[in-house]
Amino acid sequence: MEQKQEKFSTIGYIAAALGMCIGTGNVWRFPRVCAANGGGAFIIAWTIAMLVFAVPLLSTEMAFGKKTRLGCIGTFRDAGGKKYTWMGFFVAAVCFFLMSYYCVLQGYCLKYAVNSVTSAFKPNLSTETTSAMWTAFTDSQAQVILFHAIGFALACFIVYQGIAGGIEKFCKVAIPALFIILVGLAIYAVTIITYANYVGEEEDVPTSCLIMGLGDNLGAILSALVVIPAICALSATPEAANEALSQGNFGLTFIYIYQLFTTIPGGRFISFIFFGLLAIAAITSLFSMIEVGVKCVVDLGLPRKKAVVSVCFAGFLVGCFSCWSLVNIDNQDWVWGIGLLISGAFIAILAWKYGVEKLRTQEVNAKGADVHLPKAYYTGCMYLIPVLVVIMVVYWLLQTKEWFPDTWLNPFIIQDNTGTVLLQFGVVILVGLALSKFFNTKTARGAMKDNKAAK
Repeated sequence: MEQKQEKFSTIGYIAAALGMCIGTGNVWRFPRVCAANGGGAFIIAWTIAMLVFAVPLLSTEMAFGKKTRLGCIGTFRDAGGKKYTWMGFFVAAVCFFLMSYYCVLQGYCLKYAVNSVTSAFKPNLSTETTSAMWTAFTDSQAQVILFHAIGFALACFIVYQGIAGGIEKFCKVAIPALFIILVGLAIYAVTIITYANYVGEEEDVPTSCLIMGLGDNLGAILSALVVIPAICALSATPEAANEALSQGNFGLTFIYIYQLFTTIPGGRFISFIFFGLLAIAAITSLFSMIEVGVKCVVDLGLPRKKAVVSVCFAGFLVGCFSCWSLVNIDNQDWVWGIGLLISGAFIAILAWKYGVEKLRTQEVNAKGADVHLPKAYYTGCMYLIPVLVVIMVVYWLLQTKEWFPDTWLNPFIIQDNTGTVLLQFGVVILVGLALSKFFNTKTARGAMKDNKAAK
């Protein structure tokens, strides 16, 4: 029996999509990398990357989602043909593994929001003390798993309520609040194919995707205006500020920023707002990752609510690997961050197979679109993206030979090396190929009239 599919309102879709784009990386990774790479020059490069990668790929994903009304696996089957189903499985798997460890990060944020309003927050803590607190927390697997479970329970509960009653309702409140809080703190401091299933036929693809890209950049820049001035203003010396900004994402956020909050008036309240903001950014990004898996399972015939519970429970279990140590979560961030790039290349290849110009004229620049993506721009980006992805991935993998000269190809060591990437990607691709016939047969028929899977 075909299940009735909910739809976002236009504002709800934009809010949910912005929630997907604006995650913890905007708040703790972007400011650090921006400060270390020239500030304004980095923002220019970041904006160019948004225009070359984000806007064309988001437009392509949204167009395919509207066209097929299926998840990743069904979309690749119907738009590319049955031989491309394994690529859709790879994209869905990347989102699943991202979801599994990303909820651990949300748990970290929730833990420190709780710390901010308990006796753990004391005035004028030293970095040695906050470092010891961070180590004690991350070494306690039971605590990490507990907050990981709380994070998944919150996300599962909201997604369980449905598209309009859960995700849209939460994001329409959370995303404006996120921007308002970022602006306020700045003054004080001086995974779309799936979502597109739930928009109306009249939704403006290019305009929506430009808003997403610009919103993501704006969120990152506002975060930089919060984090960098706060670090510089509150550090005792310029050297101390540079030391803080040179730390990794976790060190900067959970050791240095937390310590600085303990040294200022109203620091407890500001700390609670900051880590609460991080938790909001994490959970709104988590929704889209959960929804990718849910939609693929629903396409197989499972009722939506059962699919939500199943995907969230499986994600929680897999995420416990990342709970076990910082080495594990770093490994998952490394592997599936590269997987996300390859997923983007696969989406561009799907556009090639379907017909780039056909997709642009009929789906991206559809009737009612206020902004039309030019042929040279869209076509050029679609052919350039896979090339750039290959160059970047090969470069990063070869870098691991310098980082780990003796173990860079060893797949059984949990580190950021080439071997672990090849092993985990290889397993996912082999499973995808083995299950292609099953997905080709069992995945529901989509809305495409020119269905390549039927040929």
